[in-house]
Amino acid sequence: MAPVLWLALLSAAPTPQRPTLLRYEAAPGCPAADFFERALVYRTDRVRWVKDEAEATAWIDVTLAPKAKQIDGTLHVRTSDAGETTKRLKGTKCETVAAAMSLAAALLLDPEGAKTGPLPQVLPPAPP
Repeated sequence: MAPVLWLALLSAAPTPQRPTLLRYEAAPGCPAADFFERALVYRTDRVRWVKDEAEATAWIDVTLAPKAKQIDGTLHVRTSDAGETTKRLKGTKCETVAAAMSLAAALLLDPEGAKTGPLPQVLPPAPP
């Protein structure tokens, strides 16, 4: 009976949050950083936003720039324990590219727990 109880307690343990710093640069007409923050927090509960570089254990850089008739998005995710990854995404709508980058970031930071479905019409506010 004891091993079963131990396994139940392990599976019920909350996943620790990762202090995450966001650097966000977007073209006029693109969603603000707040959209990306709320989208990522919706997709994973592993992120806790911080403003202090020294406190962070994950760093996310997002750039959304117009190129011809498209939006070029660059996502760079670095963590203190898993290295770094850069993804490039393109699309015709800035909001779609930003939403896709929130999904990519969630999968990098929380591969087993990220929500992969569509974002809701109204995103919940990001925690303080």
